[in-house]
Amino acid sequence: GAMGSRYALRSRLLVAIDVSGSMSSRALAVGLAAINRLFAHAVEQIDVIQFDTAVRGEALSMTRARHEIHCLGRGGTSFQPVIAYLDAHPAYDGVIVYTDGEAPTPTAPLRSRARLAWLFTNARAWSAQRAALSPLGLTAFLEA
Repeated sequence: GAMGSRYALRSRLLVAIDVSGSMSSRALAVGLAAINRLFAHAVEQIDVIQFDTAVRGEALSMTRARHEIHCLGRGGTSFQPVIAYLDAHPAYDGVIVYTDGEAPTPTAPLRSRARLAWLFTNARAWSAQRAALSPLGLTAFLEA
């Protein structure tokens, strides 16, 4: 009914962007374009965080498409800080982790009920990591 569709518009979505040194400028631009497309699907607000071996800076709340995000970080990669962030901010309904996938498998969130989706920069990264990350949520890749 109407309540269900209205709830979908209110869902709280977190996007975690891997800003480690292995992520190319092109991959980051493609990821931002994918985030921007979510606004065409009636998503009202998307919170964006950046991570490498830690979550860098504050969450950026986007209510419309943006053409660039100033990238912090550029170190190695760990997914665990994203899981810790989710547990510290458990109100999110879903999280998309955009990454080139070169990191150890994290533990599952303890407090957060958010649905996890792992979005890889390419098919090679996805095929290398999907078996490890599938128990933690959906896995997919973008063709950049």
